[in-house]
Amino acid sequence: MKYIYLFILLGFMSACINDESKEGNLPVSTLSFLEELDEEYIVAKNAEFVLPTPAVKQENEQKTLSYEWQINYQVVSTEAELRYPCDSCGIFPCRLKVYNEDGAIFKEFKLNVPFPYQEGILLLSNYDNRSMLSFKNLNPDEPFVRDVFELNNPGTTILGSNPRDICFYDNSYGDSYTYVATEDPVRLVKLEHNTMKVLNVLDYPEEHISRLFVYGYSSIFITGGGRSVSLSCSAELFSNSSQQKLQEYNPSVRVADKVVLTKTDWGSDKDYIFFDENTKTFLNTSLDQMEICSSLKGTSLLDMFSGRVGDRLIAIVKKTDGKLLVSLSNTATGEDVNQVEVPGTAGMTENSIFLACNKEDVLIYASGNKIYRYYYTSYGNFPTSPDYTVGDSGEVIKAMLLDANEEKLYVATDSPSGEYRGNVYCYNYKTKELLWQEKGVAGTIVSMVYKTK
Repeated sequence: MKYIYLFILLGFMSACINDESKEGNLPVSTLSFLEELDEEYIVAKNAEFVLPTPAVKQENEQKTLSYEWQINYQVVSTEAELRYPCDSCGIFPCRLKVYNEDGAIFKEFKLNVPFPYQEGILLLSNYDNRSMLSFKNLNPDEPFVRDVFELNNPGTTILGSNPRDICFYDNSYGDSYTYVATEDPVRLVKLEHNTMKVLNVLDYPEEHISRLFVYGYSSIFITGGGRSVSLSCSAELFSNSSQQKLQEYNPSVRVADKVVLTKTDWGSDKDYIFFDENTKTFLNTSLDQMEICSSLKGTSLLDMFSGRVGDRLIAIVKKTDGKLLVSLSNTATGEDVNQVEVPGTAGMTENSIFLACNKEDVLIYASGNKIYRYYYTSYGNFPTSPDYTVGDSGEVIKAMLLDANEEKLYVATDSPSGEYRGNVYCYNYKTKELLWQEKGVAGTIVSMVYKTK
């Protein structure tokens, strides 16, 4: 008898499954979207985000539709059209629910309300005998904003009157900060990178501060007054271990403002390279016998960079006879790889601004308002004419940088006169096309960095 009951039950279930569009004898209204939503919507802070519900199709029967919009897991609207004031910055998960009495369908997307200082160009300048910060995001239609430090820290006078340097620190753990270094008085100020609000004024242990270098994943390196220290950004602790090691080697060492961290062939950090201004020698603190590049001893350092290939140092120096050299050396052995005297036709001077590419063996240098490119593995094939002439006659290039992909070249110049003398130009690095320019965005330029986020 139990087999008869099982047969009857299976037949009943089959009848239910075959009835695809009815509840009993009533038709079921099935829903589907006829249009897609974008994966992400970008809306400026304090603007209203307006988004209508995409078209919906009802099959079998038209029934009353209801709506529910969620932003950051909170219901913010039950209207067919979302109208939402974006008063907070960040990236927020969103969901649209459209439903009737028979069922519901969903769409998910993201709302991105960028922070006002998220990814872009940050300038440090001297304006009216004080330190000024200016910022521009990557939208070419949005202008530079001057005095972003004052705007976000009104009435704060902690920055010194002599601006020295800025850097943007970002590690793989999500810690991101902007650091500003000034003198008169000496200050090292830590800023929240998205808002430019002061997080801390660090107890800097030295009497002078000149340059900031982001080296490694956890620290920045600081030079000034012939000395060097490092800062652990997470612990906010200073260390002078490199300085102590240098002084053990030579008690009278005077560290140049520029320090280089070389790379291995596979891109990891390797050796710190210093230049001693007293003995005019290059020093590698990883070696027992620190002195390297002996053929350059006695020269004056103009600038130096880590080469694209591991254990390589690019140095631009001035000899005692006033002539300039571009040298490529092996920092592990101290041997010269390539050393070339700069001809007078190359446009390079001891006051030139220098920049090294990371993706190709190119040294970019600027004199006045002209920019040149030299392939330092060409053994002396210097250019005789500039690749770029920037701005108007009389402007002087003060800083250059490339974006992470080395697709855009940013150039900061000073005009010879005016209240706001600082200008910025953006070029397509490959085609040399001028993409945009803005004048009068800062005081006299001191430093420029690219904020990657």
